[in-house]
Amino acid sequence: MDDQIDADKKAGIPEDILTAAIEKYNQPVFMDTDEINSRTEKKLKKAKELISNNDFEGARAEILDAIELKDNVAEYWNTLGETDASLNGHFVANRIAWSRFLKLAPNNPEEESILDKIADLDNKIETLNKSGLPKEILSPAVEKYDLTAFTDTDVNRRAKIHYQKAKDLVLNKDYEDARAEILGAIELKDDEADDWRILGGVDELLDAHYKENLRAWNVYLKLAPDSSKRESILDKIAVLYNKIEADKKAGKPEETLNPALTRFHQSGKFIVQIQGGPDFPISSGFASNFNMGEGAECLIGYGVNDNITLGLLSGYHSYNYQYNYPGFTYSVGVMPIEAVGQFYMGIDRIKPYLLLGAGACSDTYSITSAHSSAITYTDLLIDPGIGLAVAVSENFNFFIQAKLTMDFTSNGFFQENLALYLPVQMGCDLLF
Repeated sequence: MDDQIDADKKAGIPEDILTAAIEKYNQPVFMDTDEINSRTEKKLKKAKELISNNDFEGARAEILDAIELKDNVAEYWNTLGETDASLNGHFVANRIAWSRFLKLAPNNPEEESILDKIADLDNKIETLNKSGLPKEILSPAVEKYDLTAFTDTDVNRRAKIHYQKAKDLVLNKDYEDARAEILGAIELKDDEADDWRILGGVDELLDAHYKENLRAWNVYLKLAPDSSKRESILDKIAVLYNKIEADKKAGKPEETLNPALTRFHQSGKFIVQIQGGPDFPISSGFASNFNMGEGAECLIGYGVNDNITLGLLSGYHSYNYQYNYPGFTYSVGVMPIEAVGQFYMGIDRIKPYLLLGAGACSDTYSITSAHSSAITYTDLLIDPGIGLAVAVSENFNFFIQAKLTMDFTSNGFFQENLALYLPVQMGCDLLF
């Protein structure tokens, strides 16, 4: 009966439409372990025969049937990976197949080459996603596996391979290649203290890359604060500072950091943030009475860690009244003083972030004429926002952000008790 069902499926005959009383039962439930093992092994054998005859589509159907019956056998996933690689399609399924294979066979000698294939598939999947093409339709045997669930594991594996290669190359005194390998590990995963220790040691042996050498030792001590080598490394850091200063005085070009090292390393640094741009009134009373304004702000902050900064912000925003009379100009000025938290995501040079500010603001309504006058109120201010920051260099970041500013105005100051406006800002961070 099972063979007849398989034959019907291959012949393209529509599957039986089951009644509700029957369809809730899955066919493998009725098979014992020996029967499942027998059927899956037959399907594996058939898949390999079809692969030898270059019938990859047929082989794919057979091995997917085997996986649907039994999904914890490494060889089945390896066969699916090879089949999809030969077809040069089914990129998501291929990615899942290789990752499942590595999970079920963690010490496989082909691990490195398969991780390279996974990296290539990730690039293809990303390109297809950007192209706007429909998402790949996965078979039931594969679709239950979440592609993102494998990402961290695969990254860790790739980083570990780079790390081990670097250690072997150091033993062979091939320091330049060792440096390339350990930078590869850091680019994938930059929170391993031993990676930074190796980079520091290699750059010291090369007696070059002073700025990167300095970064490596500083990050190592941050990740391993109780290191027994702390005192000797602090001495090395002092020597590197002197070498960097000597190069500056000699007029040598400033060293350009490797992209793996020009990430957000804000932890323990003081930050001066300068930003400005147009402000768009969006609440009805504010927008119907005032034109688009402009504002500038400055924040003094501190990096709690590489993903969180806290600081104090002040600035000035101004808006002109839409309806003026001859000899009179009406305007509004807002001067905020607030505490701000910024929360960055990811580990790359380009990082999205959320921000939240809260404090007080001085709202001043001015009439400019032969006899000018002004009225000032102090009000509550809250402004959540989003942004995108780019680490340009070790001590300089560029960013764009937008905030929804909520000004709880007194006495209907902006023609309403809650004035909303949207500052869209560009700016930079200076890190010390």
